[in-house]
Amino acid sequence: MQQHDEPRVVIEDISPAIDCGRFPIKRVVGESICVEASVFADGHEELAVMLLHRPQADEEWRRTPMEHLGNDRWRASFAVSQVGVHLYTISAWIDDFATWRSRLLKRLEVGQDVSVELLIGADLLEQAAARADPADAAGLRDAAQALRAGDAAARTAVLAADGHAVELARRNPDVS
Repeated sequence: MQQHDEPRVVIEDISPAIDCGRFPIKRVVGESICVEASVFADGHEELAVMLLHRPQADEEWRRTPMEHLGNDRWRASFAVSQVGVHLYTISAWIDDFATWRSRLLKRLEVGQDVSVELLIGADLLEQAAARADPADAAGLRDAAQALRAGDAAARTAVLAADGHAVELARRNPDVS
């Protein structure tokens, strides 16, 4: 039996679908298509799930973050923008930054020392900065520097309260 070192993400039970996608669903321009799927991984890491959609004639996929409904179920919708075939698919990955942040907040709640975790977070922000456009990269590097500087309480405030740094990290995920 082959072992996998990386956690695996499973996407299944995508709806709407007719005969497993063999036949197209039908909507009219302006109507919304609500897409749901079961998405899970073989660990306790946080997931990021994205709905990708586009008219068949377009080259570029539009991305819509999916909302976690609980019990491994995720949902997002998009509007039919023009007459013709529209394509959609789902992409999901382990979100290292969200996993790190979730664990950090849990450790803070019980009063544990988080100095090492803050340095790990700074590294994750630097990695996101390397993937980001220049405007986002500057904000990510500033947040990483704040995590490395000052006392632990000041550094913790950067990510526990700074929604901007969290949003920048979410916009520049490591999907590999």
